[in-house]
Amino acid sequence: MDKNFNLLIDNNYSIGLEKNGITIPTKIQEIVIPIILDNKDCIFTSKTGSGKTLAYLLPIFKKIDVNLNKPQVMILSPTQELASQIYKQAKMIDENCNLDYNVALLVGGSNIKKQIDVLKNKPKIIVGTSGRILELIKLKKIKPYYIKSIVVDEADRMLDSNNIDLVNSIIKTTLKERQLIFTSATIPDKYILIAKEIMNNPQIIKLENSEDVLPTNIEHMFFIADFKKKFELLKKIYNSLKIKKGIVFVNNANTVEIITEKLNYHGIKSISLNGNMYSKDRRNALNNFRNSNHVFLVTSDISSRGLDIENLEYVVNFDIPEDTEIYIHRSGRTGRMNKKGFCINIALSKEIKLIKQHERKLKINIQEKEIYFGKIKNKNIKKSIK
Repeated sequence: MDKNFNLLIDNNYSIGLEKNGITIPTKIQEIVIPIILDNKDCIFTSKTGSGKTLAYLLPIFKKIDVNLNKPQVMILSPTQELASQIYKQAKMIDENCNLDYNVALLVGGSNIKKQIDVLKNKPKIIVGTSGRILELIKLKKIKPYYIKSIVVDEADRMLDSNNIDLVNSIIKTTLKERQLIFTSATIPDKYILIAKEIMNNPQIIKLENSEDVLPTNIEHMFFIADFKKKFELLKKIYNSLKIKKGIVFVNNANTVEIITEKLNYHGIKSISLNGNMYSKDRRNALNNFRNSNHVFLVTSDISSRGLDIENLEYVVNFDIPEDTEIYIHRSGRTGRMNKKGFCINIALSKEIKLIKQHERKLKINIQEKEIYFGKIKNKNIKKSIK
């Protein structure tokens, strides 16, 4: 029998979540919420789209001291996009439950003076990128002595060689009694060992067994094309499926603008998301895509994590990712909240081995397709999928 949120947390939060149509906790939420409420360190993994963010937000909100007007929770993210997404979820809880905890978003690439002004409002919860948060700590604009919980989201990236020093530096500024929470869709064992060294006897919850890493409601397929015909195939796929909202991923950031310009030239309204953009421009691009009739968001892997577009049905890998972890996070942008999703791969002949490698590691079926008289069908089988 499914639990209600009021059995896990309390009725106020349950009512607040209902305003956003969230009524039944997911499996990872059922397991993790009591652990965090018990103030234990934990490392937890669960598939993309399984509700990990709410799994830690709800209990840390519950543990806030309402009478203490100091930052009590710090949530670290590897990217501005993911930080913004976490911030929106936190704001949703704050507003729907009438808590007035004054959540703050602090990310690199934004005006630091404005962020210092935000801190003057005495937020109880801080969400941001580790570089900017450490900068504000060093400027003594954030006093970390009252921090009760630190969440490290996308821990597999935050614990790699590019980010671990920043994370460690932030943690060392807080008191030893604080709670540490590390989470991601997958965390390799080598990073779990690193995390355990800085944690206090953490509980480890892993729900990402290989067949469960990706939602089963995502259909995976691939098409074969010569390099010079890949864009033409992308147009045919768009026309065949009548795509309304999709993300096109490329491996090389320099290709983003080229593909976007080509799509717009051919009347397929598209927006680019590039890592060289200022934070404000990136937010504007995402909001424009969400709230307009643009068909495609074209980007590289800066947006494969933490990007949540409501009702996004299609992910197109214009270039096949070499890393299976990247394939997971790209394809996980669709099929959210148990809705049907499609991950479409445009591959060169030599990349079939790479497709099969992802298929084998993830224990999924990536079916070869072809376009036959404007309809997409299984290769050599004249039965349309849609």
